[in-house]
Amino acid sequence: ALLPAMRSRGSGHLVFVGSIAGRLGAPQEACYAASKAAVHAYADSLRIELDPVGIGVTTVVPGVVATDFFDRRGRPYERRFPRPVPPERLADALVRAVLRDRAEVVVPRWLRVPMLVRAAAPQGYAAGAARWA
Repeated sequence: ALLPAMRSRGSGHLVFVGSIAGRLGAPQEACYAASKAAVHAYADSLRIELDPVGIGVTTVVPGVVATDFFDRRGRPYERRFPRPVPPERLADALVRAVLRDRAEVVVPRWLRVPMLVRAAAPQGYAAGAARWA
């Protein structure tokens, strides 16, 4: 619904909210991780498709965010690490990413490390994830 006006104007910016679970997978969250992986793939494809017509696409990749998400699903978040980040921190990072026309923003930034490890060494990442999940 938004794209026709953006295309006619030759500008605009779409923002998608993914998840670290969609990039790395998450134990006990297979369906959630799969749906977020689809969001990432959709945004990645649109980014390539829309760049030539002047429309930006940014995906935010949050880790755990301090919302009532976990309580509403029936299982509270009980891990000590990683700590949930405030939603305001996520919003600030997203606004900066859009203003800078970034394809992706990861919050907190250190979560880029496991993403890079998984990309570079998928077997090693899988072994570590199984051990520490």
